[in-house]
Amino acid sequence: MKAVNHMGTIGIVANPNSGKDIRRIVSYATTFNNQEKISIVKRILSGIYELGDHHIYIMPDDNHLGYHALDGMNQKEIQDRVTIPDLYVSGDAQDTSDFVDYMAHELKADVIIVLGGDGTSRAAAKTIGDIPLIPVSTGTNNVYPQFIEGTVVAIAAAALADNVLKKDDIPRGKLIEVSVSDGQTDIGLIDAVVSRKNCIGARAITDEGDIDAILVTQSHPANIGFSALIGSSNIVLPEDDYGVYAALDWQRRDYVAAISVGVLVRFGLQQVRTLKPDEELRLKPGYFGTVALDGEREITFCPEDTITMKITRNGPRKVDVAQALQRVVDLGYLRASK
Repeated sequence: MKAVNHMGTIGIVANPNSGKDIRRIVSYATTFNNQEKISIVKRILSGIYELGDHHIYIMPDDNHLGYHALDGMNQKEIQDRVTIPDLYVSGDAQDTSDFVDYMAHELKADVIIVLGGDGTSRAAAKTIGDIPLIPVSTGTNNVYPQFIEGTVVAIAAAALADNVLKKDDIPRGKLIEVSVSDGQTDIGLIDAVVSRKNCIGARAITDEGDIDAILVTQSHPANIGFSALIGSSNIVLPEDDYGVYAALDWQRRDYVAAISVGVLVRFGLQQVRTLKPDEELRLKPGYFGTVALDGEREITFCPEDTITMKITRNGPRKVDVAQALQRVVDLGYLRASK
């Protein structure tokens, strides 16, 4: 029986482009198709419906994933609780940022679920503010989002919408704030990479030899992606109150890291440095290049530019779903009504 408390507001992002970038071509990664994303959204909708009379908003997109998820669902009551707002669709990461901004600041959502990879979570982080985020992995390199079943995600989301789980009990995470002396600014959730590649192009870095330096908020040898370059020698956990910076030496072969699925590289580290929150790192590369954030080139710079990076606690309130469910058990949320 449904445990009805009060009506909350839940947002769902299902990125139709996640898991399909160029890294799928140059590595052995599998493609996460949109049909599976639709199935995950269906399971999330069904779970939320069983746990409360919450209103759910799904991001519009040019593949119509939200409409496909609703199509064929048995309970008309579920469909009556779902809105796909009439927002402009550009077909890129801006759709995620715009939808999350709408949910966070106009509708005052209780929680936002994001299906995608590190890049999708990063796009959501730009505008989510203080709203809890549940990132679900459907992307290429997935350090930030979690591989977790949608039905279980629904329980955590409903508990937040019911105010059983409190927003303020979820701490804000780390992120990297990047600025260039020409006025450009951006953020990264996991890593910021300084690259000699001097154009944005397909965004993803496909030649690791272009990388000169990297700053990470978290790193582990089990990560797939550039943060593994630090993780091969320095493990940094999400809860650790610092990050690590290092310049790379591709002539040395001191360490091995998995920077993509099926791709191991050998490299050396130099100038390894720990950064505490709000401590500024200033770099002057002296060439034309780019800064990649969470694996995607986003910022260009010139020889005369100075790049400033710092790790802050301005990141999203990321929900650890397994911990959240342990908490709701303690609170009796999953006891069925008589």
